[in-house]
Amino acid sequence: MIGVIGLGYVGITSLLCFHALGKRLVGVDSNLEIVNKLKNGELHIKDNKLCDYLSKNYKGIDFTTDLNEVLNFEDIFICVPTDGQDGGLDLSKVKLVLRELDTLNIKNIWIRSTIDDPQIFDSLITNNSNIFSFPEFLREGKCWDDFFSPPLMVLGGEGVKKTKIYEILSQKISTPEVCSTKEAITVKIACNAFHALKVTFTNEIRNLRWNNDINVDRVMEIFSNDSKLNISPAYLKPGLPFGGPCLPKDTKALAKSVFDNNSKSNLFDKIIERNEEVKIKYAHSILKFSKKIIGFYGLEFKPGTGDLRNSPIIDIAKLVAKETKIFVSDINLKNKELPPEFSICNSFDELVDNCELVITYFNLNDPKVIKWANIVV
Repeated sequence: MIGVIGLGYVGITSLLCFHALGKRLVGVDSNLEIVNKLKNGELHIKDNKLCDYLSKNYKGIDFTTDLNEVLNFEDIFICVPTDGQDGGLDLSKVKLVLRELDTLNIKNIWIRSTIDDPQIFDSLITNNSNIFSFPEFLREGKCWDDFFSPPLMVLGGEGVKKTKIYEILSQKISTPEVCSTKEAITVKIACNAFHALKVTFTNEIRNLRWNNDINVDRVMEIFSNDSKLNISPAYLKPGLPFGGPCLPKDTKALAKSVFDNNSKSNLFDKIIERNEEVKIKYAHSILKFSKKIIGFYGLEFKPGTGDLRNSPIIDIAKLVAKETKIFVSDINLKNKELPPEFSICNSFDELVDNCELVITYFNLNDPKVIKWANIVV
């Protein structure tokens, strides 16, 4: 048996779709009016396929306001709302349901409600239950379709692959991505924020000074056809700030090309601003090593390009040089101009000899060396 607590979009979709997969379900909601409607086969949200399924199958599903109806269930989905509150989410209903379920001997509790602070899982430990994260990726009006053909399916928690829910989803729909509870929640909110970013990005393109001379829909159609870089995993890997000859100048060009270019508040200005802030964070992290002489080996904006233009590594090193002595080395330094505060070494060995710490993106075995990937910002 599977119990579903909270019968809004996420809850009723979970209930009806798992029922369609052949499972016995009990739906629980504190709103008596909603429960009575569902008992009569009336759907309280707009989704044609969910409505059609409920009208044909409601007599085989139990709906109730009594949480005790899910006593001793193996799996419970928590789908109660987490409404916005002062810029965050109100998790009080999730916590309340968890406290009540803790007395009902539930084996597995699956949190489908959106949580904005993954650290909350540290305080959601119950005495009797395993807690897993099962974030939803459902669009209103297309919930049925998104459940059975999901853009993503993620289950979070230790031992999640041993559960019946994982088995059902793997056999009936697709094999879920598995991670920690905190990672699963982070994926969910990151996806929605990225969708919001795409909307804002597209609207900023529409806001260009020459928008009357172009078909923005056609521009974005062509833009979206690039599945190698634009609509792909490309660039979606945390690391050093962007640099090089193209990304900075083109982003700055767009920042100056929108109608409100003097406000310093358009999206493209913010991209440049946030990129500069990442450089500052790296510099602060490097200075925390408390070394008097620091070396940087490899200054290219991207390894293997030989190009030092707009290198974020040079910019970070300049910030570090305000507090300590800097040595640098790069095989591409010939005929290149560097800030006067940099001392140049002709080889890696010379750099190591002169420095207490060397930072690089190369795999080099030396106790003084730390890779960029290992610097926490």
